Amino acid sequence: MRMSSFGILGLAIVLAAPASAQTLAAGKWTGTLQLSTGATIQIEFMVQGEGDAMQIVMKAVNGPPQPVTDLELSDKEMSFVWGAFNCSLERKGDSKYEGECGGAADGQLSLEAPADEPPSEDVLTGDELVATEHANVYDALRELRRRWLIGRTVTTTAGPTRVAVFVGSQRMGGVDFLRNLDLQAVREVRFYSGLEATTLFGTDAGGGVIQVTLR
Repeated sequence: MRMSSFGILGLAIVLAAPASAQTLAAGKWTGTLQLSTGATIQIEFMVQGEGDAMQIVMKAVNGPPQPVTDLELSDKEMSFVWGAFNCSLERKGDSKYEGECGGAADGQLSLEAPADEPPSEDVLTGDELVATEHANVYDALRELRRRWLIGRTVTTTAGPTRVAVFVGSQRMGGVDFLRNLDLQAVREVRFYSGLEATTLFGTDAGGGVIQVTLR
C-alpha cells in the first residue's frame, strides 16, 4: 500500500477487551508506527476502564477512527487486528510495548504507557472531568489522575492504606463511592496526600483523601 493511501485511511482503533484478568494502565499512551516505506506516524491511544470493561481508542493525526477486533492480552504480549493489519506486540517492562504490524503494509509499532502526573497536580475542575465524557467521577479520575485512587501510607507504622472520599466535610467511604457520582454535579475534586489528609481529616485518613465539592 502506498503511503498516500495509508495517510487517507489513517490509524485508529477501538479495542473491546474479551473476558480476561489482564489490563493496561489507564490514560493516554503514546507511540510511533514506523512503516517499511520509511514514513513515521505519531500515534496515541486512550485506555478507559479495566478488565472486561477495558476500551482503547487509538489514532494517528488526522486519521479517521476504525474498529479493531480480536484483542488478545497476556502478561507478555498484546495482539489485535485492525482492518487489513495484524499487530503483535511484546511487553517491555511495565510501560512499553513493541512489535510488528503486517498485512496491507508492514511496520514497527511502539507504545509507551502514560507518565505519572506531577504531584503538584492535586486539583481538577468539574469542567475537566466532564470533558473526559465518562459517566462518573471514578472513571474520569482513572483517566486523568489514576494515582489518586491508590492508597499509600506515610510512615513505617502500619496505618490506613485506602483512599477516603469526602464530599465537603462529610466522609462518604472509599473510592467506590465515586462510581455513582455524576460528573455534572461536581464543581471541583481535590486530592490530599496521606500527610496532608491526616492533618486536615484525622489520623484515620492516612491513605489519602479525595475531597469533592459539589456545584
